Amino acid sequence: MPSYRQLHSWGLSPEEAVAIQSRLKAMVVTVPLDVAAVRIVAGMDIFTTRGRKQFLRGWWR
Repeated sequence: MPSYRQLHSWGLSPEEAVAIQSRLKAMVVTVPLDVAAVRIVAGMDIFTTRGRKQFLRGWWR
């Protein structure tokens, strides 16, 4: 299973979230993409709301 480094807490105000996103965008690295080598593009989003006992998910491929 992949590991990750926690960069911030998740209990944030909207203002704190905006400040963190501004800081994190400086960490994004872009490189040229060999489009011909790409075979699959996929993404997933998982979320829940307070009081729900289930997760909702969406995915595309």
